[in-house]
Amino acid sequence: MLIPTGVAATNSAPSPQRIEDMQKIQRVLESKVLQDRLHKLGMNEQQINDKLSRLSDAQVHVFASRVDKVTSGGFAGLLIGLLVLGILVLLFIYLLKVVIK
Repeated sequence: MLIPTGVAATNSAPSPQRIEDMQKIQRVLESKVLQDRLHKLGMNEQQINDKLSRLSDAQVHVFASRVDKVTSGGFAGLLIGLLVLGILVLLFIYLLKVVIK
């Protein structure tokens, strides 16, 4: 999965911090287990990229820092990370539906 590193709402270049954070998220999203889970939830790569590109720099940083904490937890951390990511994806879907109405 390729994740856009820019901010969708602006035409300015992404900050170095955002680029670094998006690379951390990219590494997690490349996990086969996570990709399978997201596809089972009905998410394709384009939808995931669209949702991630809408996040602010602060949201991306929080997400990336949580990924760091979870990935350092080993297998249990991976399961927790998948659960957290699944919840975040569902939250994004819910928020997107609320905004569309």
